[in-house]
Amino acid sequence: MELLAYVKVLRRRKALIVVPLLVTVLAALALSLLGPRSYSSSTTLFFSQNGSTAASSQDDQRLATYASLVQSPRVTSAVIDRLHLDESLDDVRDSLSAVTKPGTLLVEVTATTSSPTQARQMATVATSELVRLSAALEPQPVTAPSSGLRVAQKATPARAHSPLGRNLSLGAALGLFVGVILALVREGLDDRVSSDDQLLGDHGLRTLVQLPVSPDEDNAAVLLDDRRRPLDAAFRRLRLALQLTGAPAPRTIIVAACSGGAGAMATSSGLALTLADAGLRTVLVCADPSHGSDFPDQPPAGLAELLNGDVTLDDVLQPTSHDLLQRLAPGQDTEFLDERLASDAMSKLLARLQSEVDVVLVEAPPLPDSVAAALLAESTGAGVLLVVRRGETRRNTVGQAVRLVRQSGAPLLGAVVTHGPTERGPLTAAMHAWNLLPIGRAVQLYAASTQLPAPRVAPQDP
Repeated sequence: MELLAYVKVLRRRKALIVVPLLVTVLAALALSLLGPRSYSSSTTLFFSQNGSTAASSQDDQRLATYASLVQSPRVTSAVIDRLHLDESLDDVRDSLSAVTKPGTLLVEVTATTSSPTQARQMATVATSELVRLSAALEPQPVTAPSSGLRVAQKATPARAHSPLGRNLSLGAALGLFVGVILALVREGLDDRVSSDDQLLGDHGLRTLVQLPVSPDEDNAAVLLDDRRRPLDAAFRRLRLALQLTGAPAPRTIIVAACSGGAGAMATSSGLALTLADAGLRTVLVCADPSHGSDFPDQPPAGLAELLNGDVTLDDVLQPTSHDLLQRLAPGQDTEFLDERLASDAMSKLLARLQSEVDVVLVEAPPLPDSVAAALLAESTGAGVLLVVRRGETRRNTVGQAVRLVRQSGAPLLGAVVTHGPTERGPLTAAMHAWNLLPIGRAVQLYAASTQLPAPRVAPQDP
């Protein structure tokens, strides 16, 4: 996987990254604010070599040795005995530290505990014991000044030590690491379609448009009503994409979902209205028995009865609110409708419709659950438009549908991805996040309760 692919995966799975990051940062913040405070006190020692104040390489080695001796058993035992501490040698050793200042003859001894008084006492005792230890280790000439450590600054008042910055940094790093791992693991285990790149890379299927279809919009009663056009701009892009596929657009287009509920009805209905807006005489044929109840004013007869020879085309072809758009409902006797789609009667019906109108749209049963769409495309040479629902349709299902269409020899026009994410600006996204919070909901309820009713307008006399 290339770097750009990783970036896209992390953007797509950003929720899995943000949640662990927030959890670990909040945990680090709580630990820092609610945890026990620590206090530190420091003393400064000066090393003198026979009265000389100039630092040399040998003096640097001596200073480093004395700094390490602060945590020696001799010093820690003296601290425990003189202060009567009920602590182990390891605990006291962890509380003491010493550092040398480069280019100087100074050693800084620090004691860190949960008590400010104890921290200052431990720093004082450890320093005095280290001075005594240096006097015992350093040779003391008779005539020259003695060598060793001397107290340059007594123990400073204990100051509070807050690990807030360190804890937040560690928490953020840990949360980010866990989030990235979760996002990559989730991407590898998730078989659902989540991006256009997956369709193109896995199956060579080009996405023509993304439709942010909501459940109440996947209904013919909404999309075939010319007064409500919730996705008009997206369908215009789909119409232009079909015209720019590089090949002559087929007169008959079969719209088939790759799974139930993917939005085939919304896609076919919206595309039919858009084609009619462009001045093309269009007929929408609903050949999916499961969508018979979605049609408003369901007629007593439809496609099923027409294929059975019980009625004529003029009897079942219905007008819509658009002058250039007609529709053909599934009908009532739809038990074996998908099996009759590959019959000669269906081929003759499409041939007649092509001679009378400009474009015929057929909403077929979902692939690959039913092979009716592939058989119909094979017998008529119609183009196939697949509908994929983001976050729900399985990639394996899309692969099976693509193979069925390609085996039929029919042109595969591309894919329509429904229920895609809507683009939001920073302000819109911030307002959406605010409304999800309890305080945001409370503000909304209060504002709604304080709204004044609209003024009544008295009817005018004619």
